[in-house]
Parts: sequence; structure tokens; C-alpha cells
Amino acid sequence: MIRRPPRSTLSSSSAASDVYKRQSLEHVDAWRGLETIEHMLVELPVVLGDQVRSRPKRPCHVHQDLTLNPPSKIKFITFQNYYCGSIGLEVQYAGEHDWHTVLNDHSLMLDCHLENDAQQWHTIDSNQLGCGSEVRAVRFILRQPSPLWKSFGLAEIKCWWNSEEDRRQDDGSASAECAADVPVLSKRVSGLLQGFVESLTVFRAGAKPPMGLPWSKS
Repeated sequence: MIRRPPRSTLSSSSAASDVYKRQSLEHVDAWRGLETIEHMLVELPVVLGDQVRSRPKRPCHVHQDLTLNPPSKIKFITFQNYYCGSIGLEVQYAGEHDWHTVLNDHSLMLDCHLENDAQQWHTIDSNQLGCGSEVRAVRFILRQPSPLWKSFGLAEIKCWWNSEEDRRQDDGSASAECAADVPVLSKRVSGLLQGFVESLTVFRAGAKPPMGLPWSKS
């Protein structure tokens, strides 16, 4: 007999929530065949809205929007399914208000009437998204034709992009800009360090710090 895990595991305040958060990264890790991705990907800040239904009772259209703040390119989207038979995916690019369909019918369950795989983790990568531009929002179209399940949705939805170091390597203009700032930053750091050393020397001698240092009082 297949036992259904407790519904309370979807709550962010539950004990299982921390496990699910770790599994979202572990799933991408396994999907890509890597030992670790901690230094390769960063989690993007997102705001997840509530489910929106076209009418109170099923069958009806159900969708849920996720907003990226600020807009960003997306490398991966990870989430845990909760009894969704399939999903559609639409994106809203930065500076636009129109929604563009990138996935029509992405299956999440082999059989929508059986709960064997109803709570598995899933990964959608940039190739499936089919977009290389910055994304402002993602809309998940949630579908479950089976009347057996009273509720369905997605949990622990996360968006990922390259680490800051990889971003600079990918963006030539950003790298050039950073390189141009290196001499200025080095000069500032050297000045602060020199002032710090002088302040320590004066402090050890039991005298007041010389005037003109950033932290000296007039």
C-alpha cells in the first residue's frame, strides 16, 4: 500500500521544510551530475504570489505567479510537486507586460490518478525555458484533471543563476568595468590601511590620533 505523506509537510514552518530546502539544491546537483554546486549557483530573490482560480470550484483555470526582484536571467527553476498532473509555464520579460508561453504542458505525474510520484522534485533548466533575456516574472499554470485530489500546487519554488564570479566572466562589459575600477579601489584600500596602521601606532604610544584620519574627531 502506498502511504501519502502528511499534508503539513508543505508548510514552511514544518520540520520537513528545512529538508526540502536542502533537497532543492541536491536535486539540481544530481540532475547535472555534479558533486557540488554551492559555488556555481546563487539563489535569486523572488516573491511568490497566491494561487489564482478562475472560479471557486473545479474544473477551473489555476495559476500562480512568481516575481523576481530585481529581474534576472534564470539558469534553473526547482520545485517540489504536490499533486499537479502537469504545468504550463509563461514568462514576463523585463520591461514588458505581455506573457510569453515557454512550456505548454510539462508532465509532472505519470498517471494523474495515482500518487506514486505526486510529491517528487523537479528541475526546469534554461534550455526548457527557451529564454536568454532577463525575466521579470514567471507564471505557473497548474493542472490536475483527476477529481481524486482536493488540493494541488507547487512547494519550495526556487530560481537559480550563475555565481557572481561566473556572471562577470560571462559579461565582458562588466569585467572591463570592474578592471577599470581596480586601480581606484586599490588606492583607496591602501590609504585606509595606512591610516589604520598609523592610528594603531599612535594609540600604542598613548597619544591622540593625528588629525585628518577618517575616524579622528576634530
